[in-house]
Amino acid sequence: MQHLAANNVDLTKKSFFKYDAVSQNPVFRISLVNNNTYNGLPNFGLPDTLKPNELDARIAFYLGNNTVPVKVQGFFKSDADPIPVYLPGEITLIKAECLARQNQLPDAVAELDKILTKTTDAFGVTAKLTAYAGPVTSESVLFEIYRQRCIELYMSGMKLEDSRRFNRPWSE
Repeated sequence: MQHLAANNVDLTKKSFFKYDAVSQNPVFRISLVNNNTYNGLPNFGLPDTLKPNELDARIAFYLGNNTVPVKVQGFFKSDADPIPVYLPGEITLIKAECLARQNQLPDAVAELDKILTKTTDAFGVTAKLTAYAGPVTSESVLFEIYRQRCIELYMSGMKLEDSRRFNRPWSE
């Protein structure tokens, strides 16, 4: 594998914005403290073609019971919840995407499997699923990487840029 700057990131370390009663978690305070402003959407608001596997542990992490109304969880449960600067899974998905775009598909799938089968994470964001079993084509692997980015990085602010880079409509 070519040298990637992402290879230098220690996935066991945490980097986050810290909040407390005085300096409050802005997402929780502005959007989620009541149900009138914003709330989560079942299945991360993804269409059926992208919705997560129902056994995906990130559903409970981010969306609680995943039923309407969805009570957003994860990093947005209170004024004092820290928000990660980046997630370890983001780094792994960057590697997977880079490899897939270089047509190094077996290596891209190996990185993708690290996300799908992850049972431990510095921030507790784990899927606990089985390895990728889809077609090992550029189109299929990139589709799965996009799906995993939508789930792994929920409410991180990355979706718009991801939708542009993966040439996916924003309405998905």
